[in-house]
Amino acid sequence: KVYDIPVFYFPRFFHPDPTVKRKSGFLFPSFSETTSVGTGFGIPYYWAINNDKDLTFTPKIYTNENNLFMNEYRQAFKNGFLTLDTSYTKGYQNITSAKTDGSRNHIFANMNFNFNQDESYESNLSLKIQKTSNDTYLRTHNIDTNLVDSKNTILENNLDYSFIKDDMFLNISASVYEDLREKTNDRYENILPNILYGKTFFTEKMGYFDLETNASYKNYDGNKHLSFLNNDLIWTSNNTVSKKGLVNSFGGMISNMNYDAKNTGGDYKTDGMVSELKSVLTYKASLPMKKNKINGFNVFSPNFMVRYAPGHMRNLSKDSTTFKYTNLFSMNKTSEIENGLNAILGFDFKKNDKKKDGSNRERFSLSVGQVFRAERNEDMPSKSSLDQKMSDIVGELNYNFLKIGSIDYKFSIDHNMNDLNYSEISSNFNLGKVDFNIDYLEEQNHVGKENYVNAGLSLSLNENNKLSLETKKNFKTESTEFYDISYQYTNDCLEAGLVYRREFYEDNDVEQKDSLMFQITFVPFTGVKSPSFLKP
Repeated sequence: KVYDIPVFYFPRFFHPDPTVKRKSGFLFPSFSETTSVGTGFGIPYYWAINNDKDLTFTPKIYTNENNLFMNEYRQAFKNGFLTLDTSYTKGYQNITSAKTDGSRNHIFANMNFNFNQDESYESNLSLKIQKTSNDTYLRTHNIDTNLVDSKNTILENNLDYSFIKDDMFLNISASVYEDLREKTNDRYENILPNILYGKTFFTEKMGYFDLETNASYKNYDGNKHLSFLNNDLIWTSNNTVSKKGLVNSFGGMISNMNYDAKNTGGDYKTDGMVSELKSVLTYKASLPMKKNKINGFNVFSPNFMVRYAPGHMRNLSKDSTTFKYTNLFSMNKTSEIENGLNAILGFDFKKNDKKKDGSNRERFSLSVGQVFRAERNEDMPSKSSLDQKMSDIVGELNYNFLKIGSIDYKFSIDHNMNDLNYSEISSNFNLGKVDFNIDYLEEQNHVGKENYVNAGLSLSLNENNKLSLETKKNFKTESTEFYDISYQYTNDCLEAGLVYRREFYEDNDVEQKDSLMFQITFVPFTGVKSPSFLKP
């Protein structure tokens, strides 16, 4: 009973705890509602085959469409585990231009094996399979399981082996990606094989040397092919501190790339096998200064780096690489060594408060920096502003309020100081009975054109009742993508409420929809949703 009103009848009820044996039987039923297939009712049956195998079979019965049958099989091995997720339906009863003829199915699988004999090394093999017969099938039927996310539109098929021991690692993989939103042969990207080997050497005087070798073959965008063998030697020195407190470090890299490209346009040279040798050397200095206070301390650290790489680089002007403070002092900010001479200036400021228990908590931080080049580099990604003599000024700001939440701000300002090219705000606040969060993104000029806001608000009426609102507004398309309004009642063992959702997304047989449904969750076991009270 819910509020003393009979809702479901259970002749017998078992739930997992240490005193209950694994047992076959029906699980909690579920309801679904979509504009394409209407109202559906699912009743899962759990079959405990034996101690190392089980199966969940879920027939979903629709009022006006052919039924859907789903299976999730699980098996444990001595050193691994297998999960197999499948489904099948005959398709639509009434065929239209959007609801095409034919059956639908999917098969997803994950298998992982651990070959470690002891803790001296790691040896792992994994297999991932993701396949569906129809691009919108998973979204149309709202298929969400341990392996399937109905909103995901990139399918991945991957075989991966890794071995790690002490200062050496080896990874061998083969991957095939499929973009369900792409309608042409460009939807596939194949990377097989992909072999990565690495080893680390350490000397007390020189620091660390990392040797990395990568061999791979890639087929993408239909008829583009790329085979390459890349060898990198990366050096990171030990930090040294001068008498005046200046922290110094050096870094360097020598890269030998050998590749053979076909039909790649201007991305790579296509006149047979190409061999390139590139190098880069960096020097970084920082002067951290600390000021102690009664209730905490502040740290201010100006940072400087000079970087030089001779030779030429591949044309990356159309690359989608972005430039943020997190990669300001990286040796390379793109997929390969960037040629030329440049200097990097920046600073970090942090304000820390002392807590009652004697520990410290960061209250405020600000980091800002910019890249300066001796001359323009037209081969660098224009989206990042690194092709200019002076890059955008990038930074991060964080403020933690005492008890009510925090706000994070990432920004990029044009070097002329007139244009704000990138703004990203993330915030969370707890004001007693009110919880509020907002995420905002705006891109302008060379950075991009995205502009949207996500916002959520919840109001606790009392300890058992709560109202919530969530929405997303896309300023680029001048449209609201969705909004949710919900009421929830909660006690120690039950959550119940009403949820209203409006989605504006459309794609082939996936239509925009309004839904109003009742949902109940038996804590901590499972949840049940009613059919939608609103019809399309």
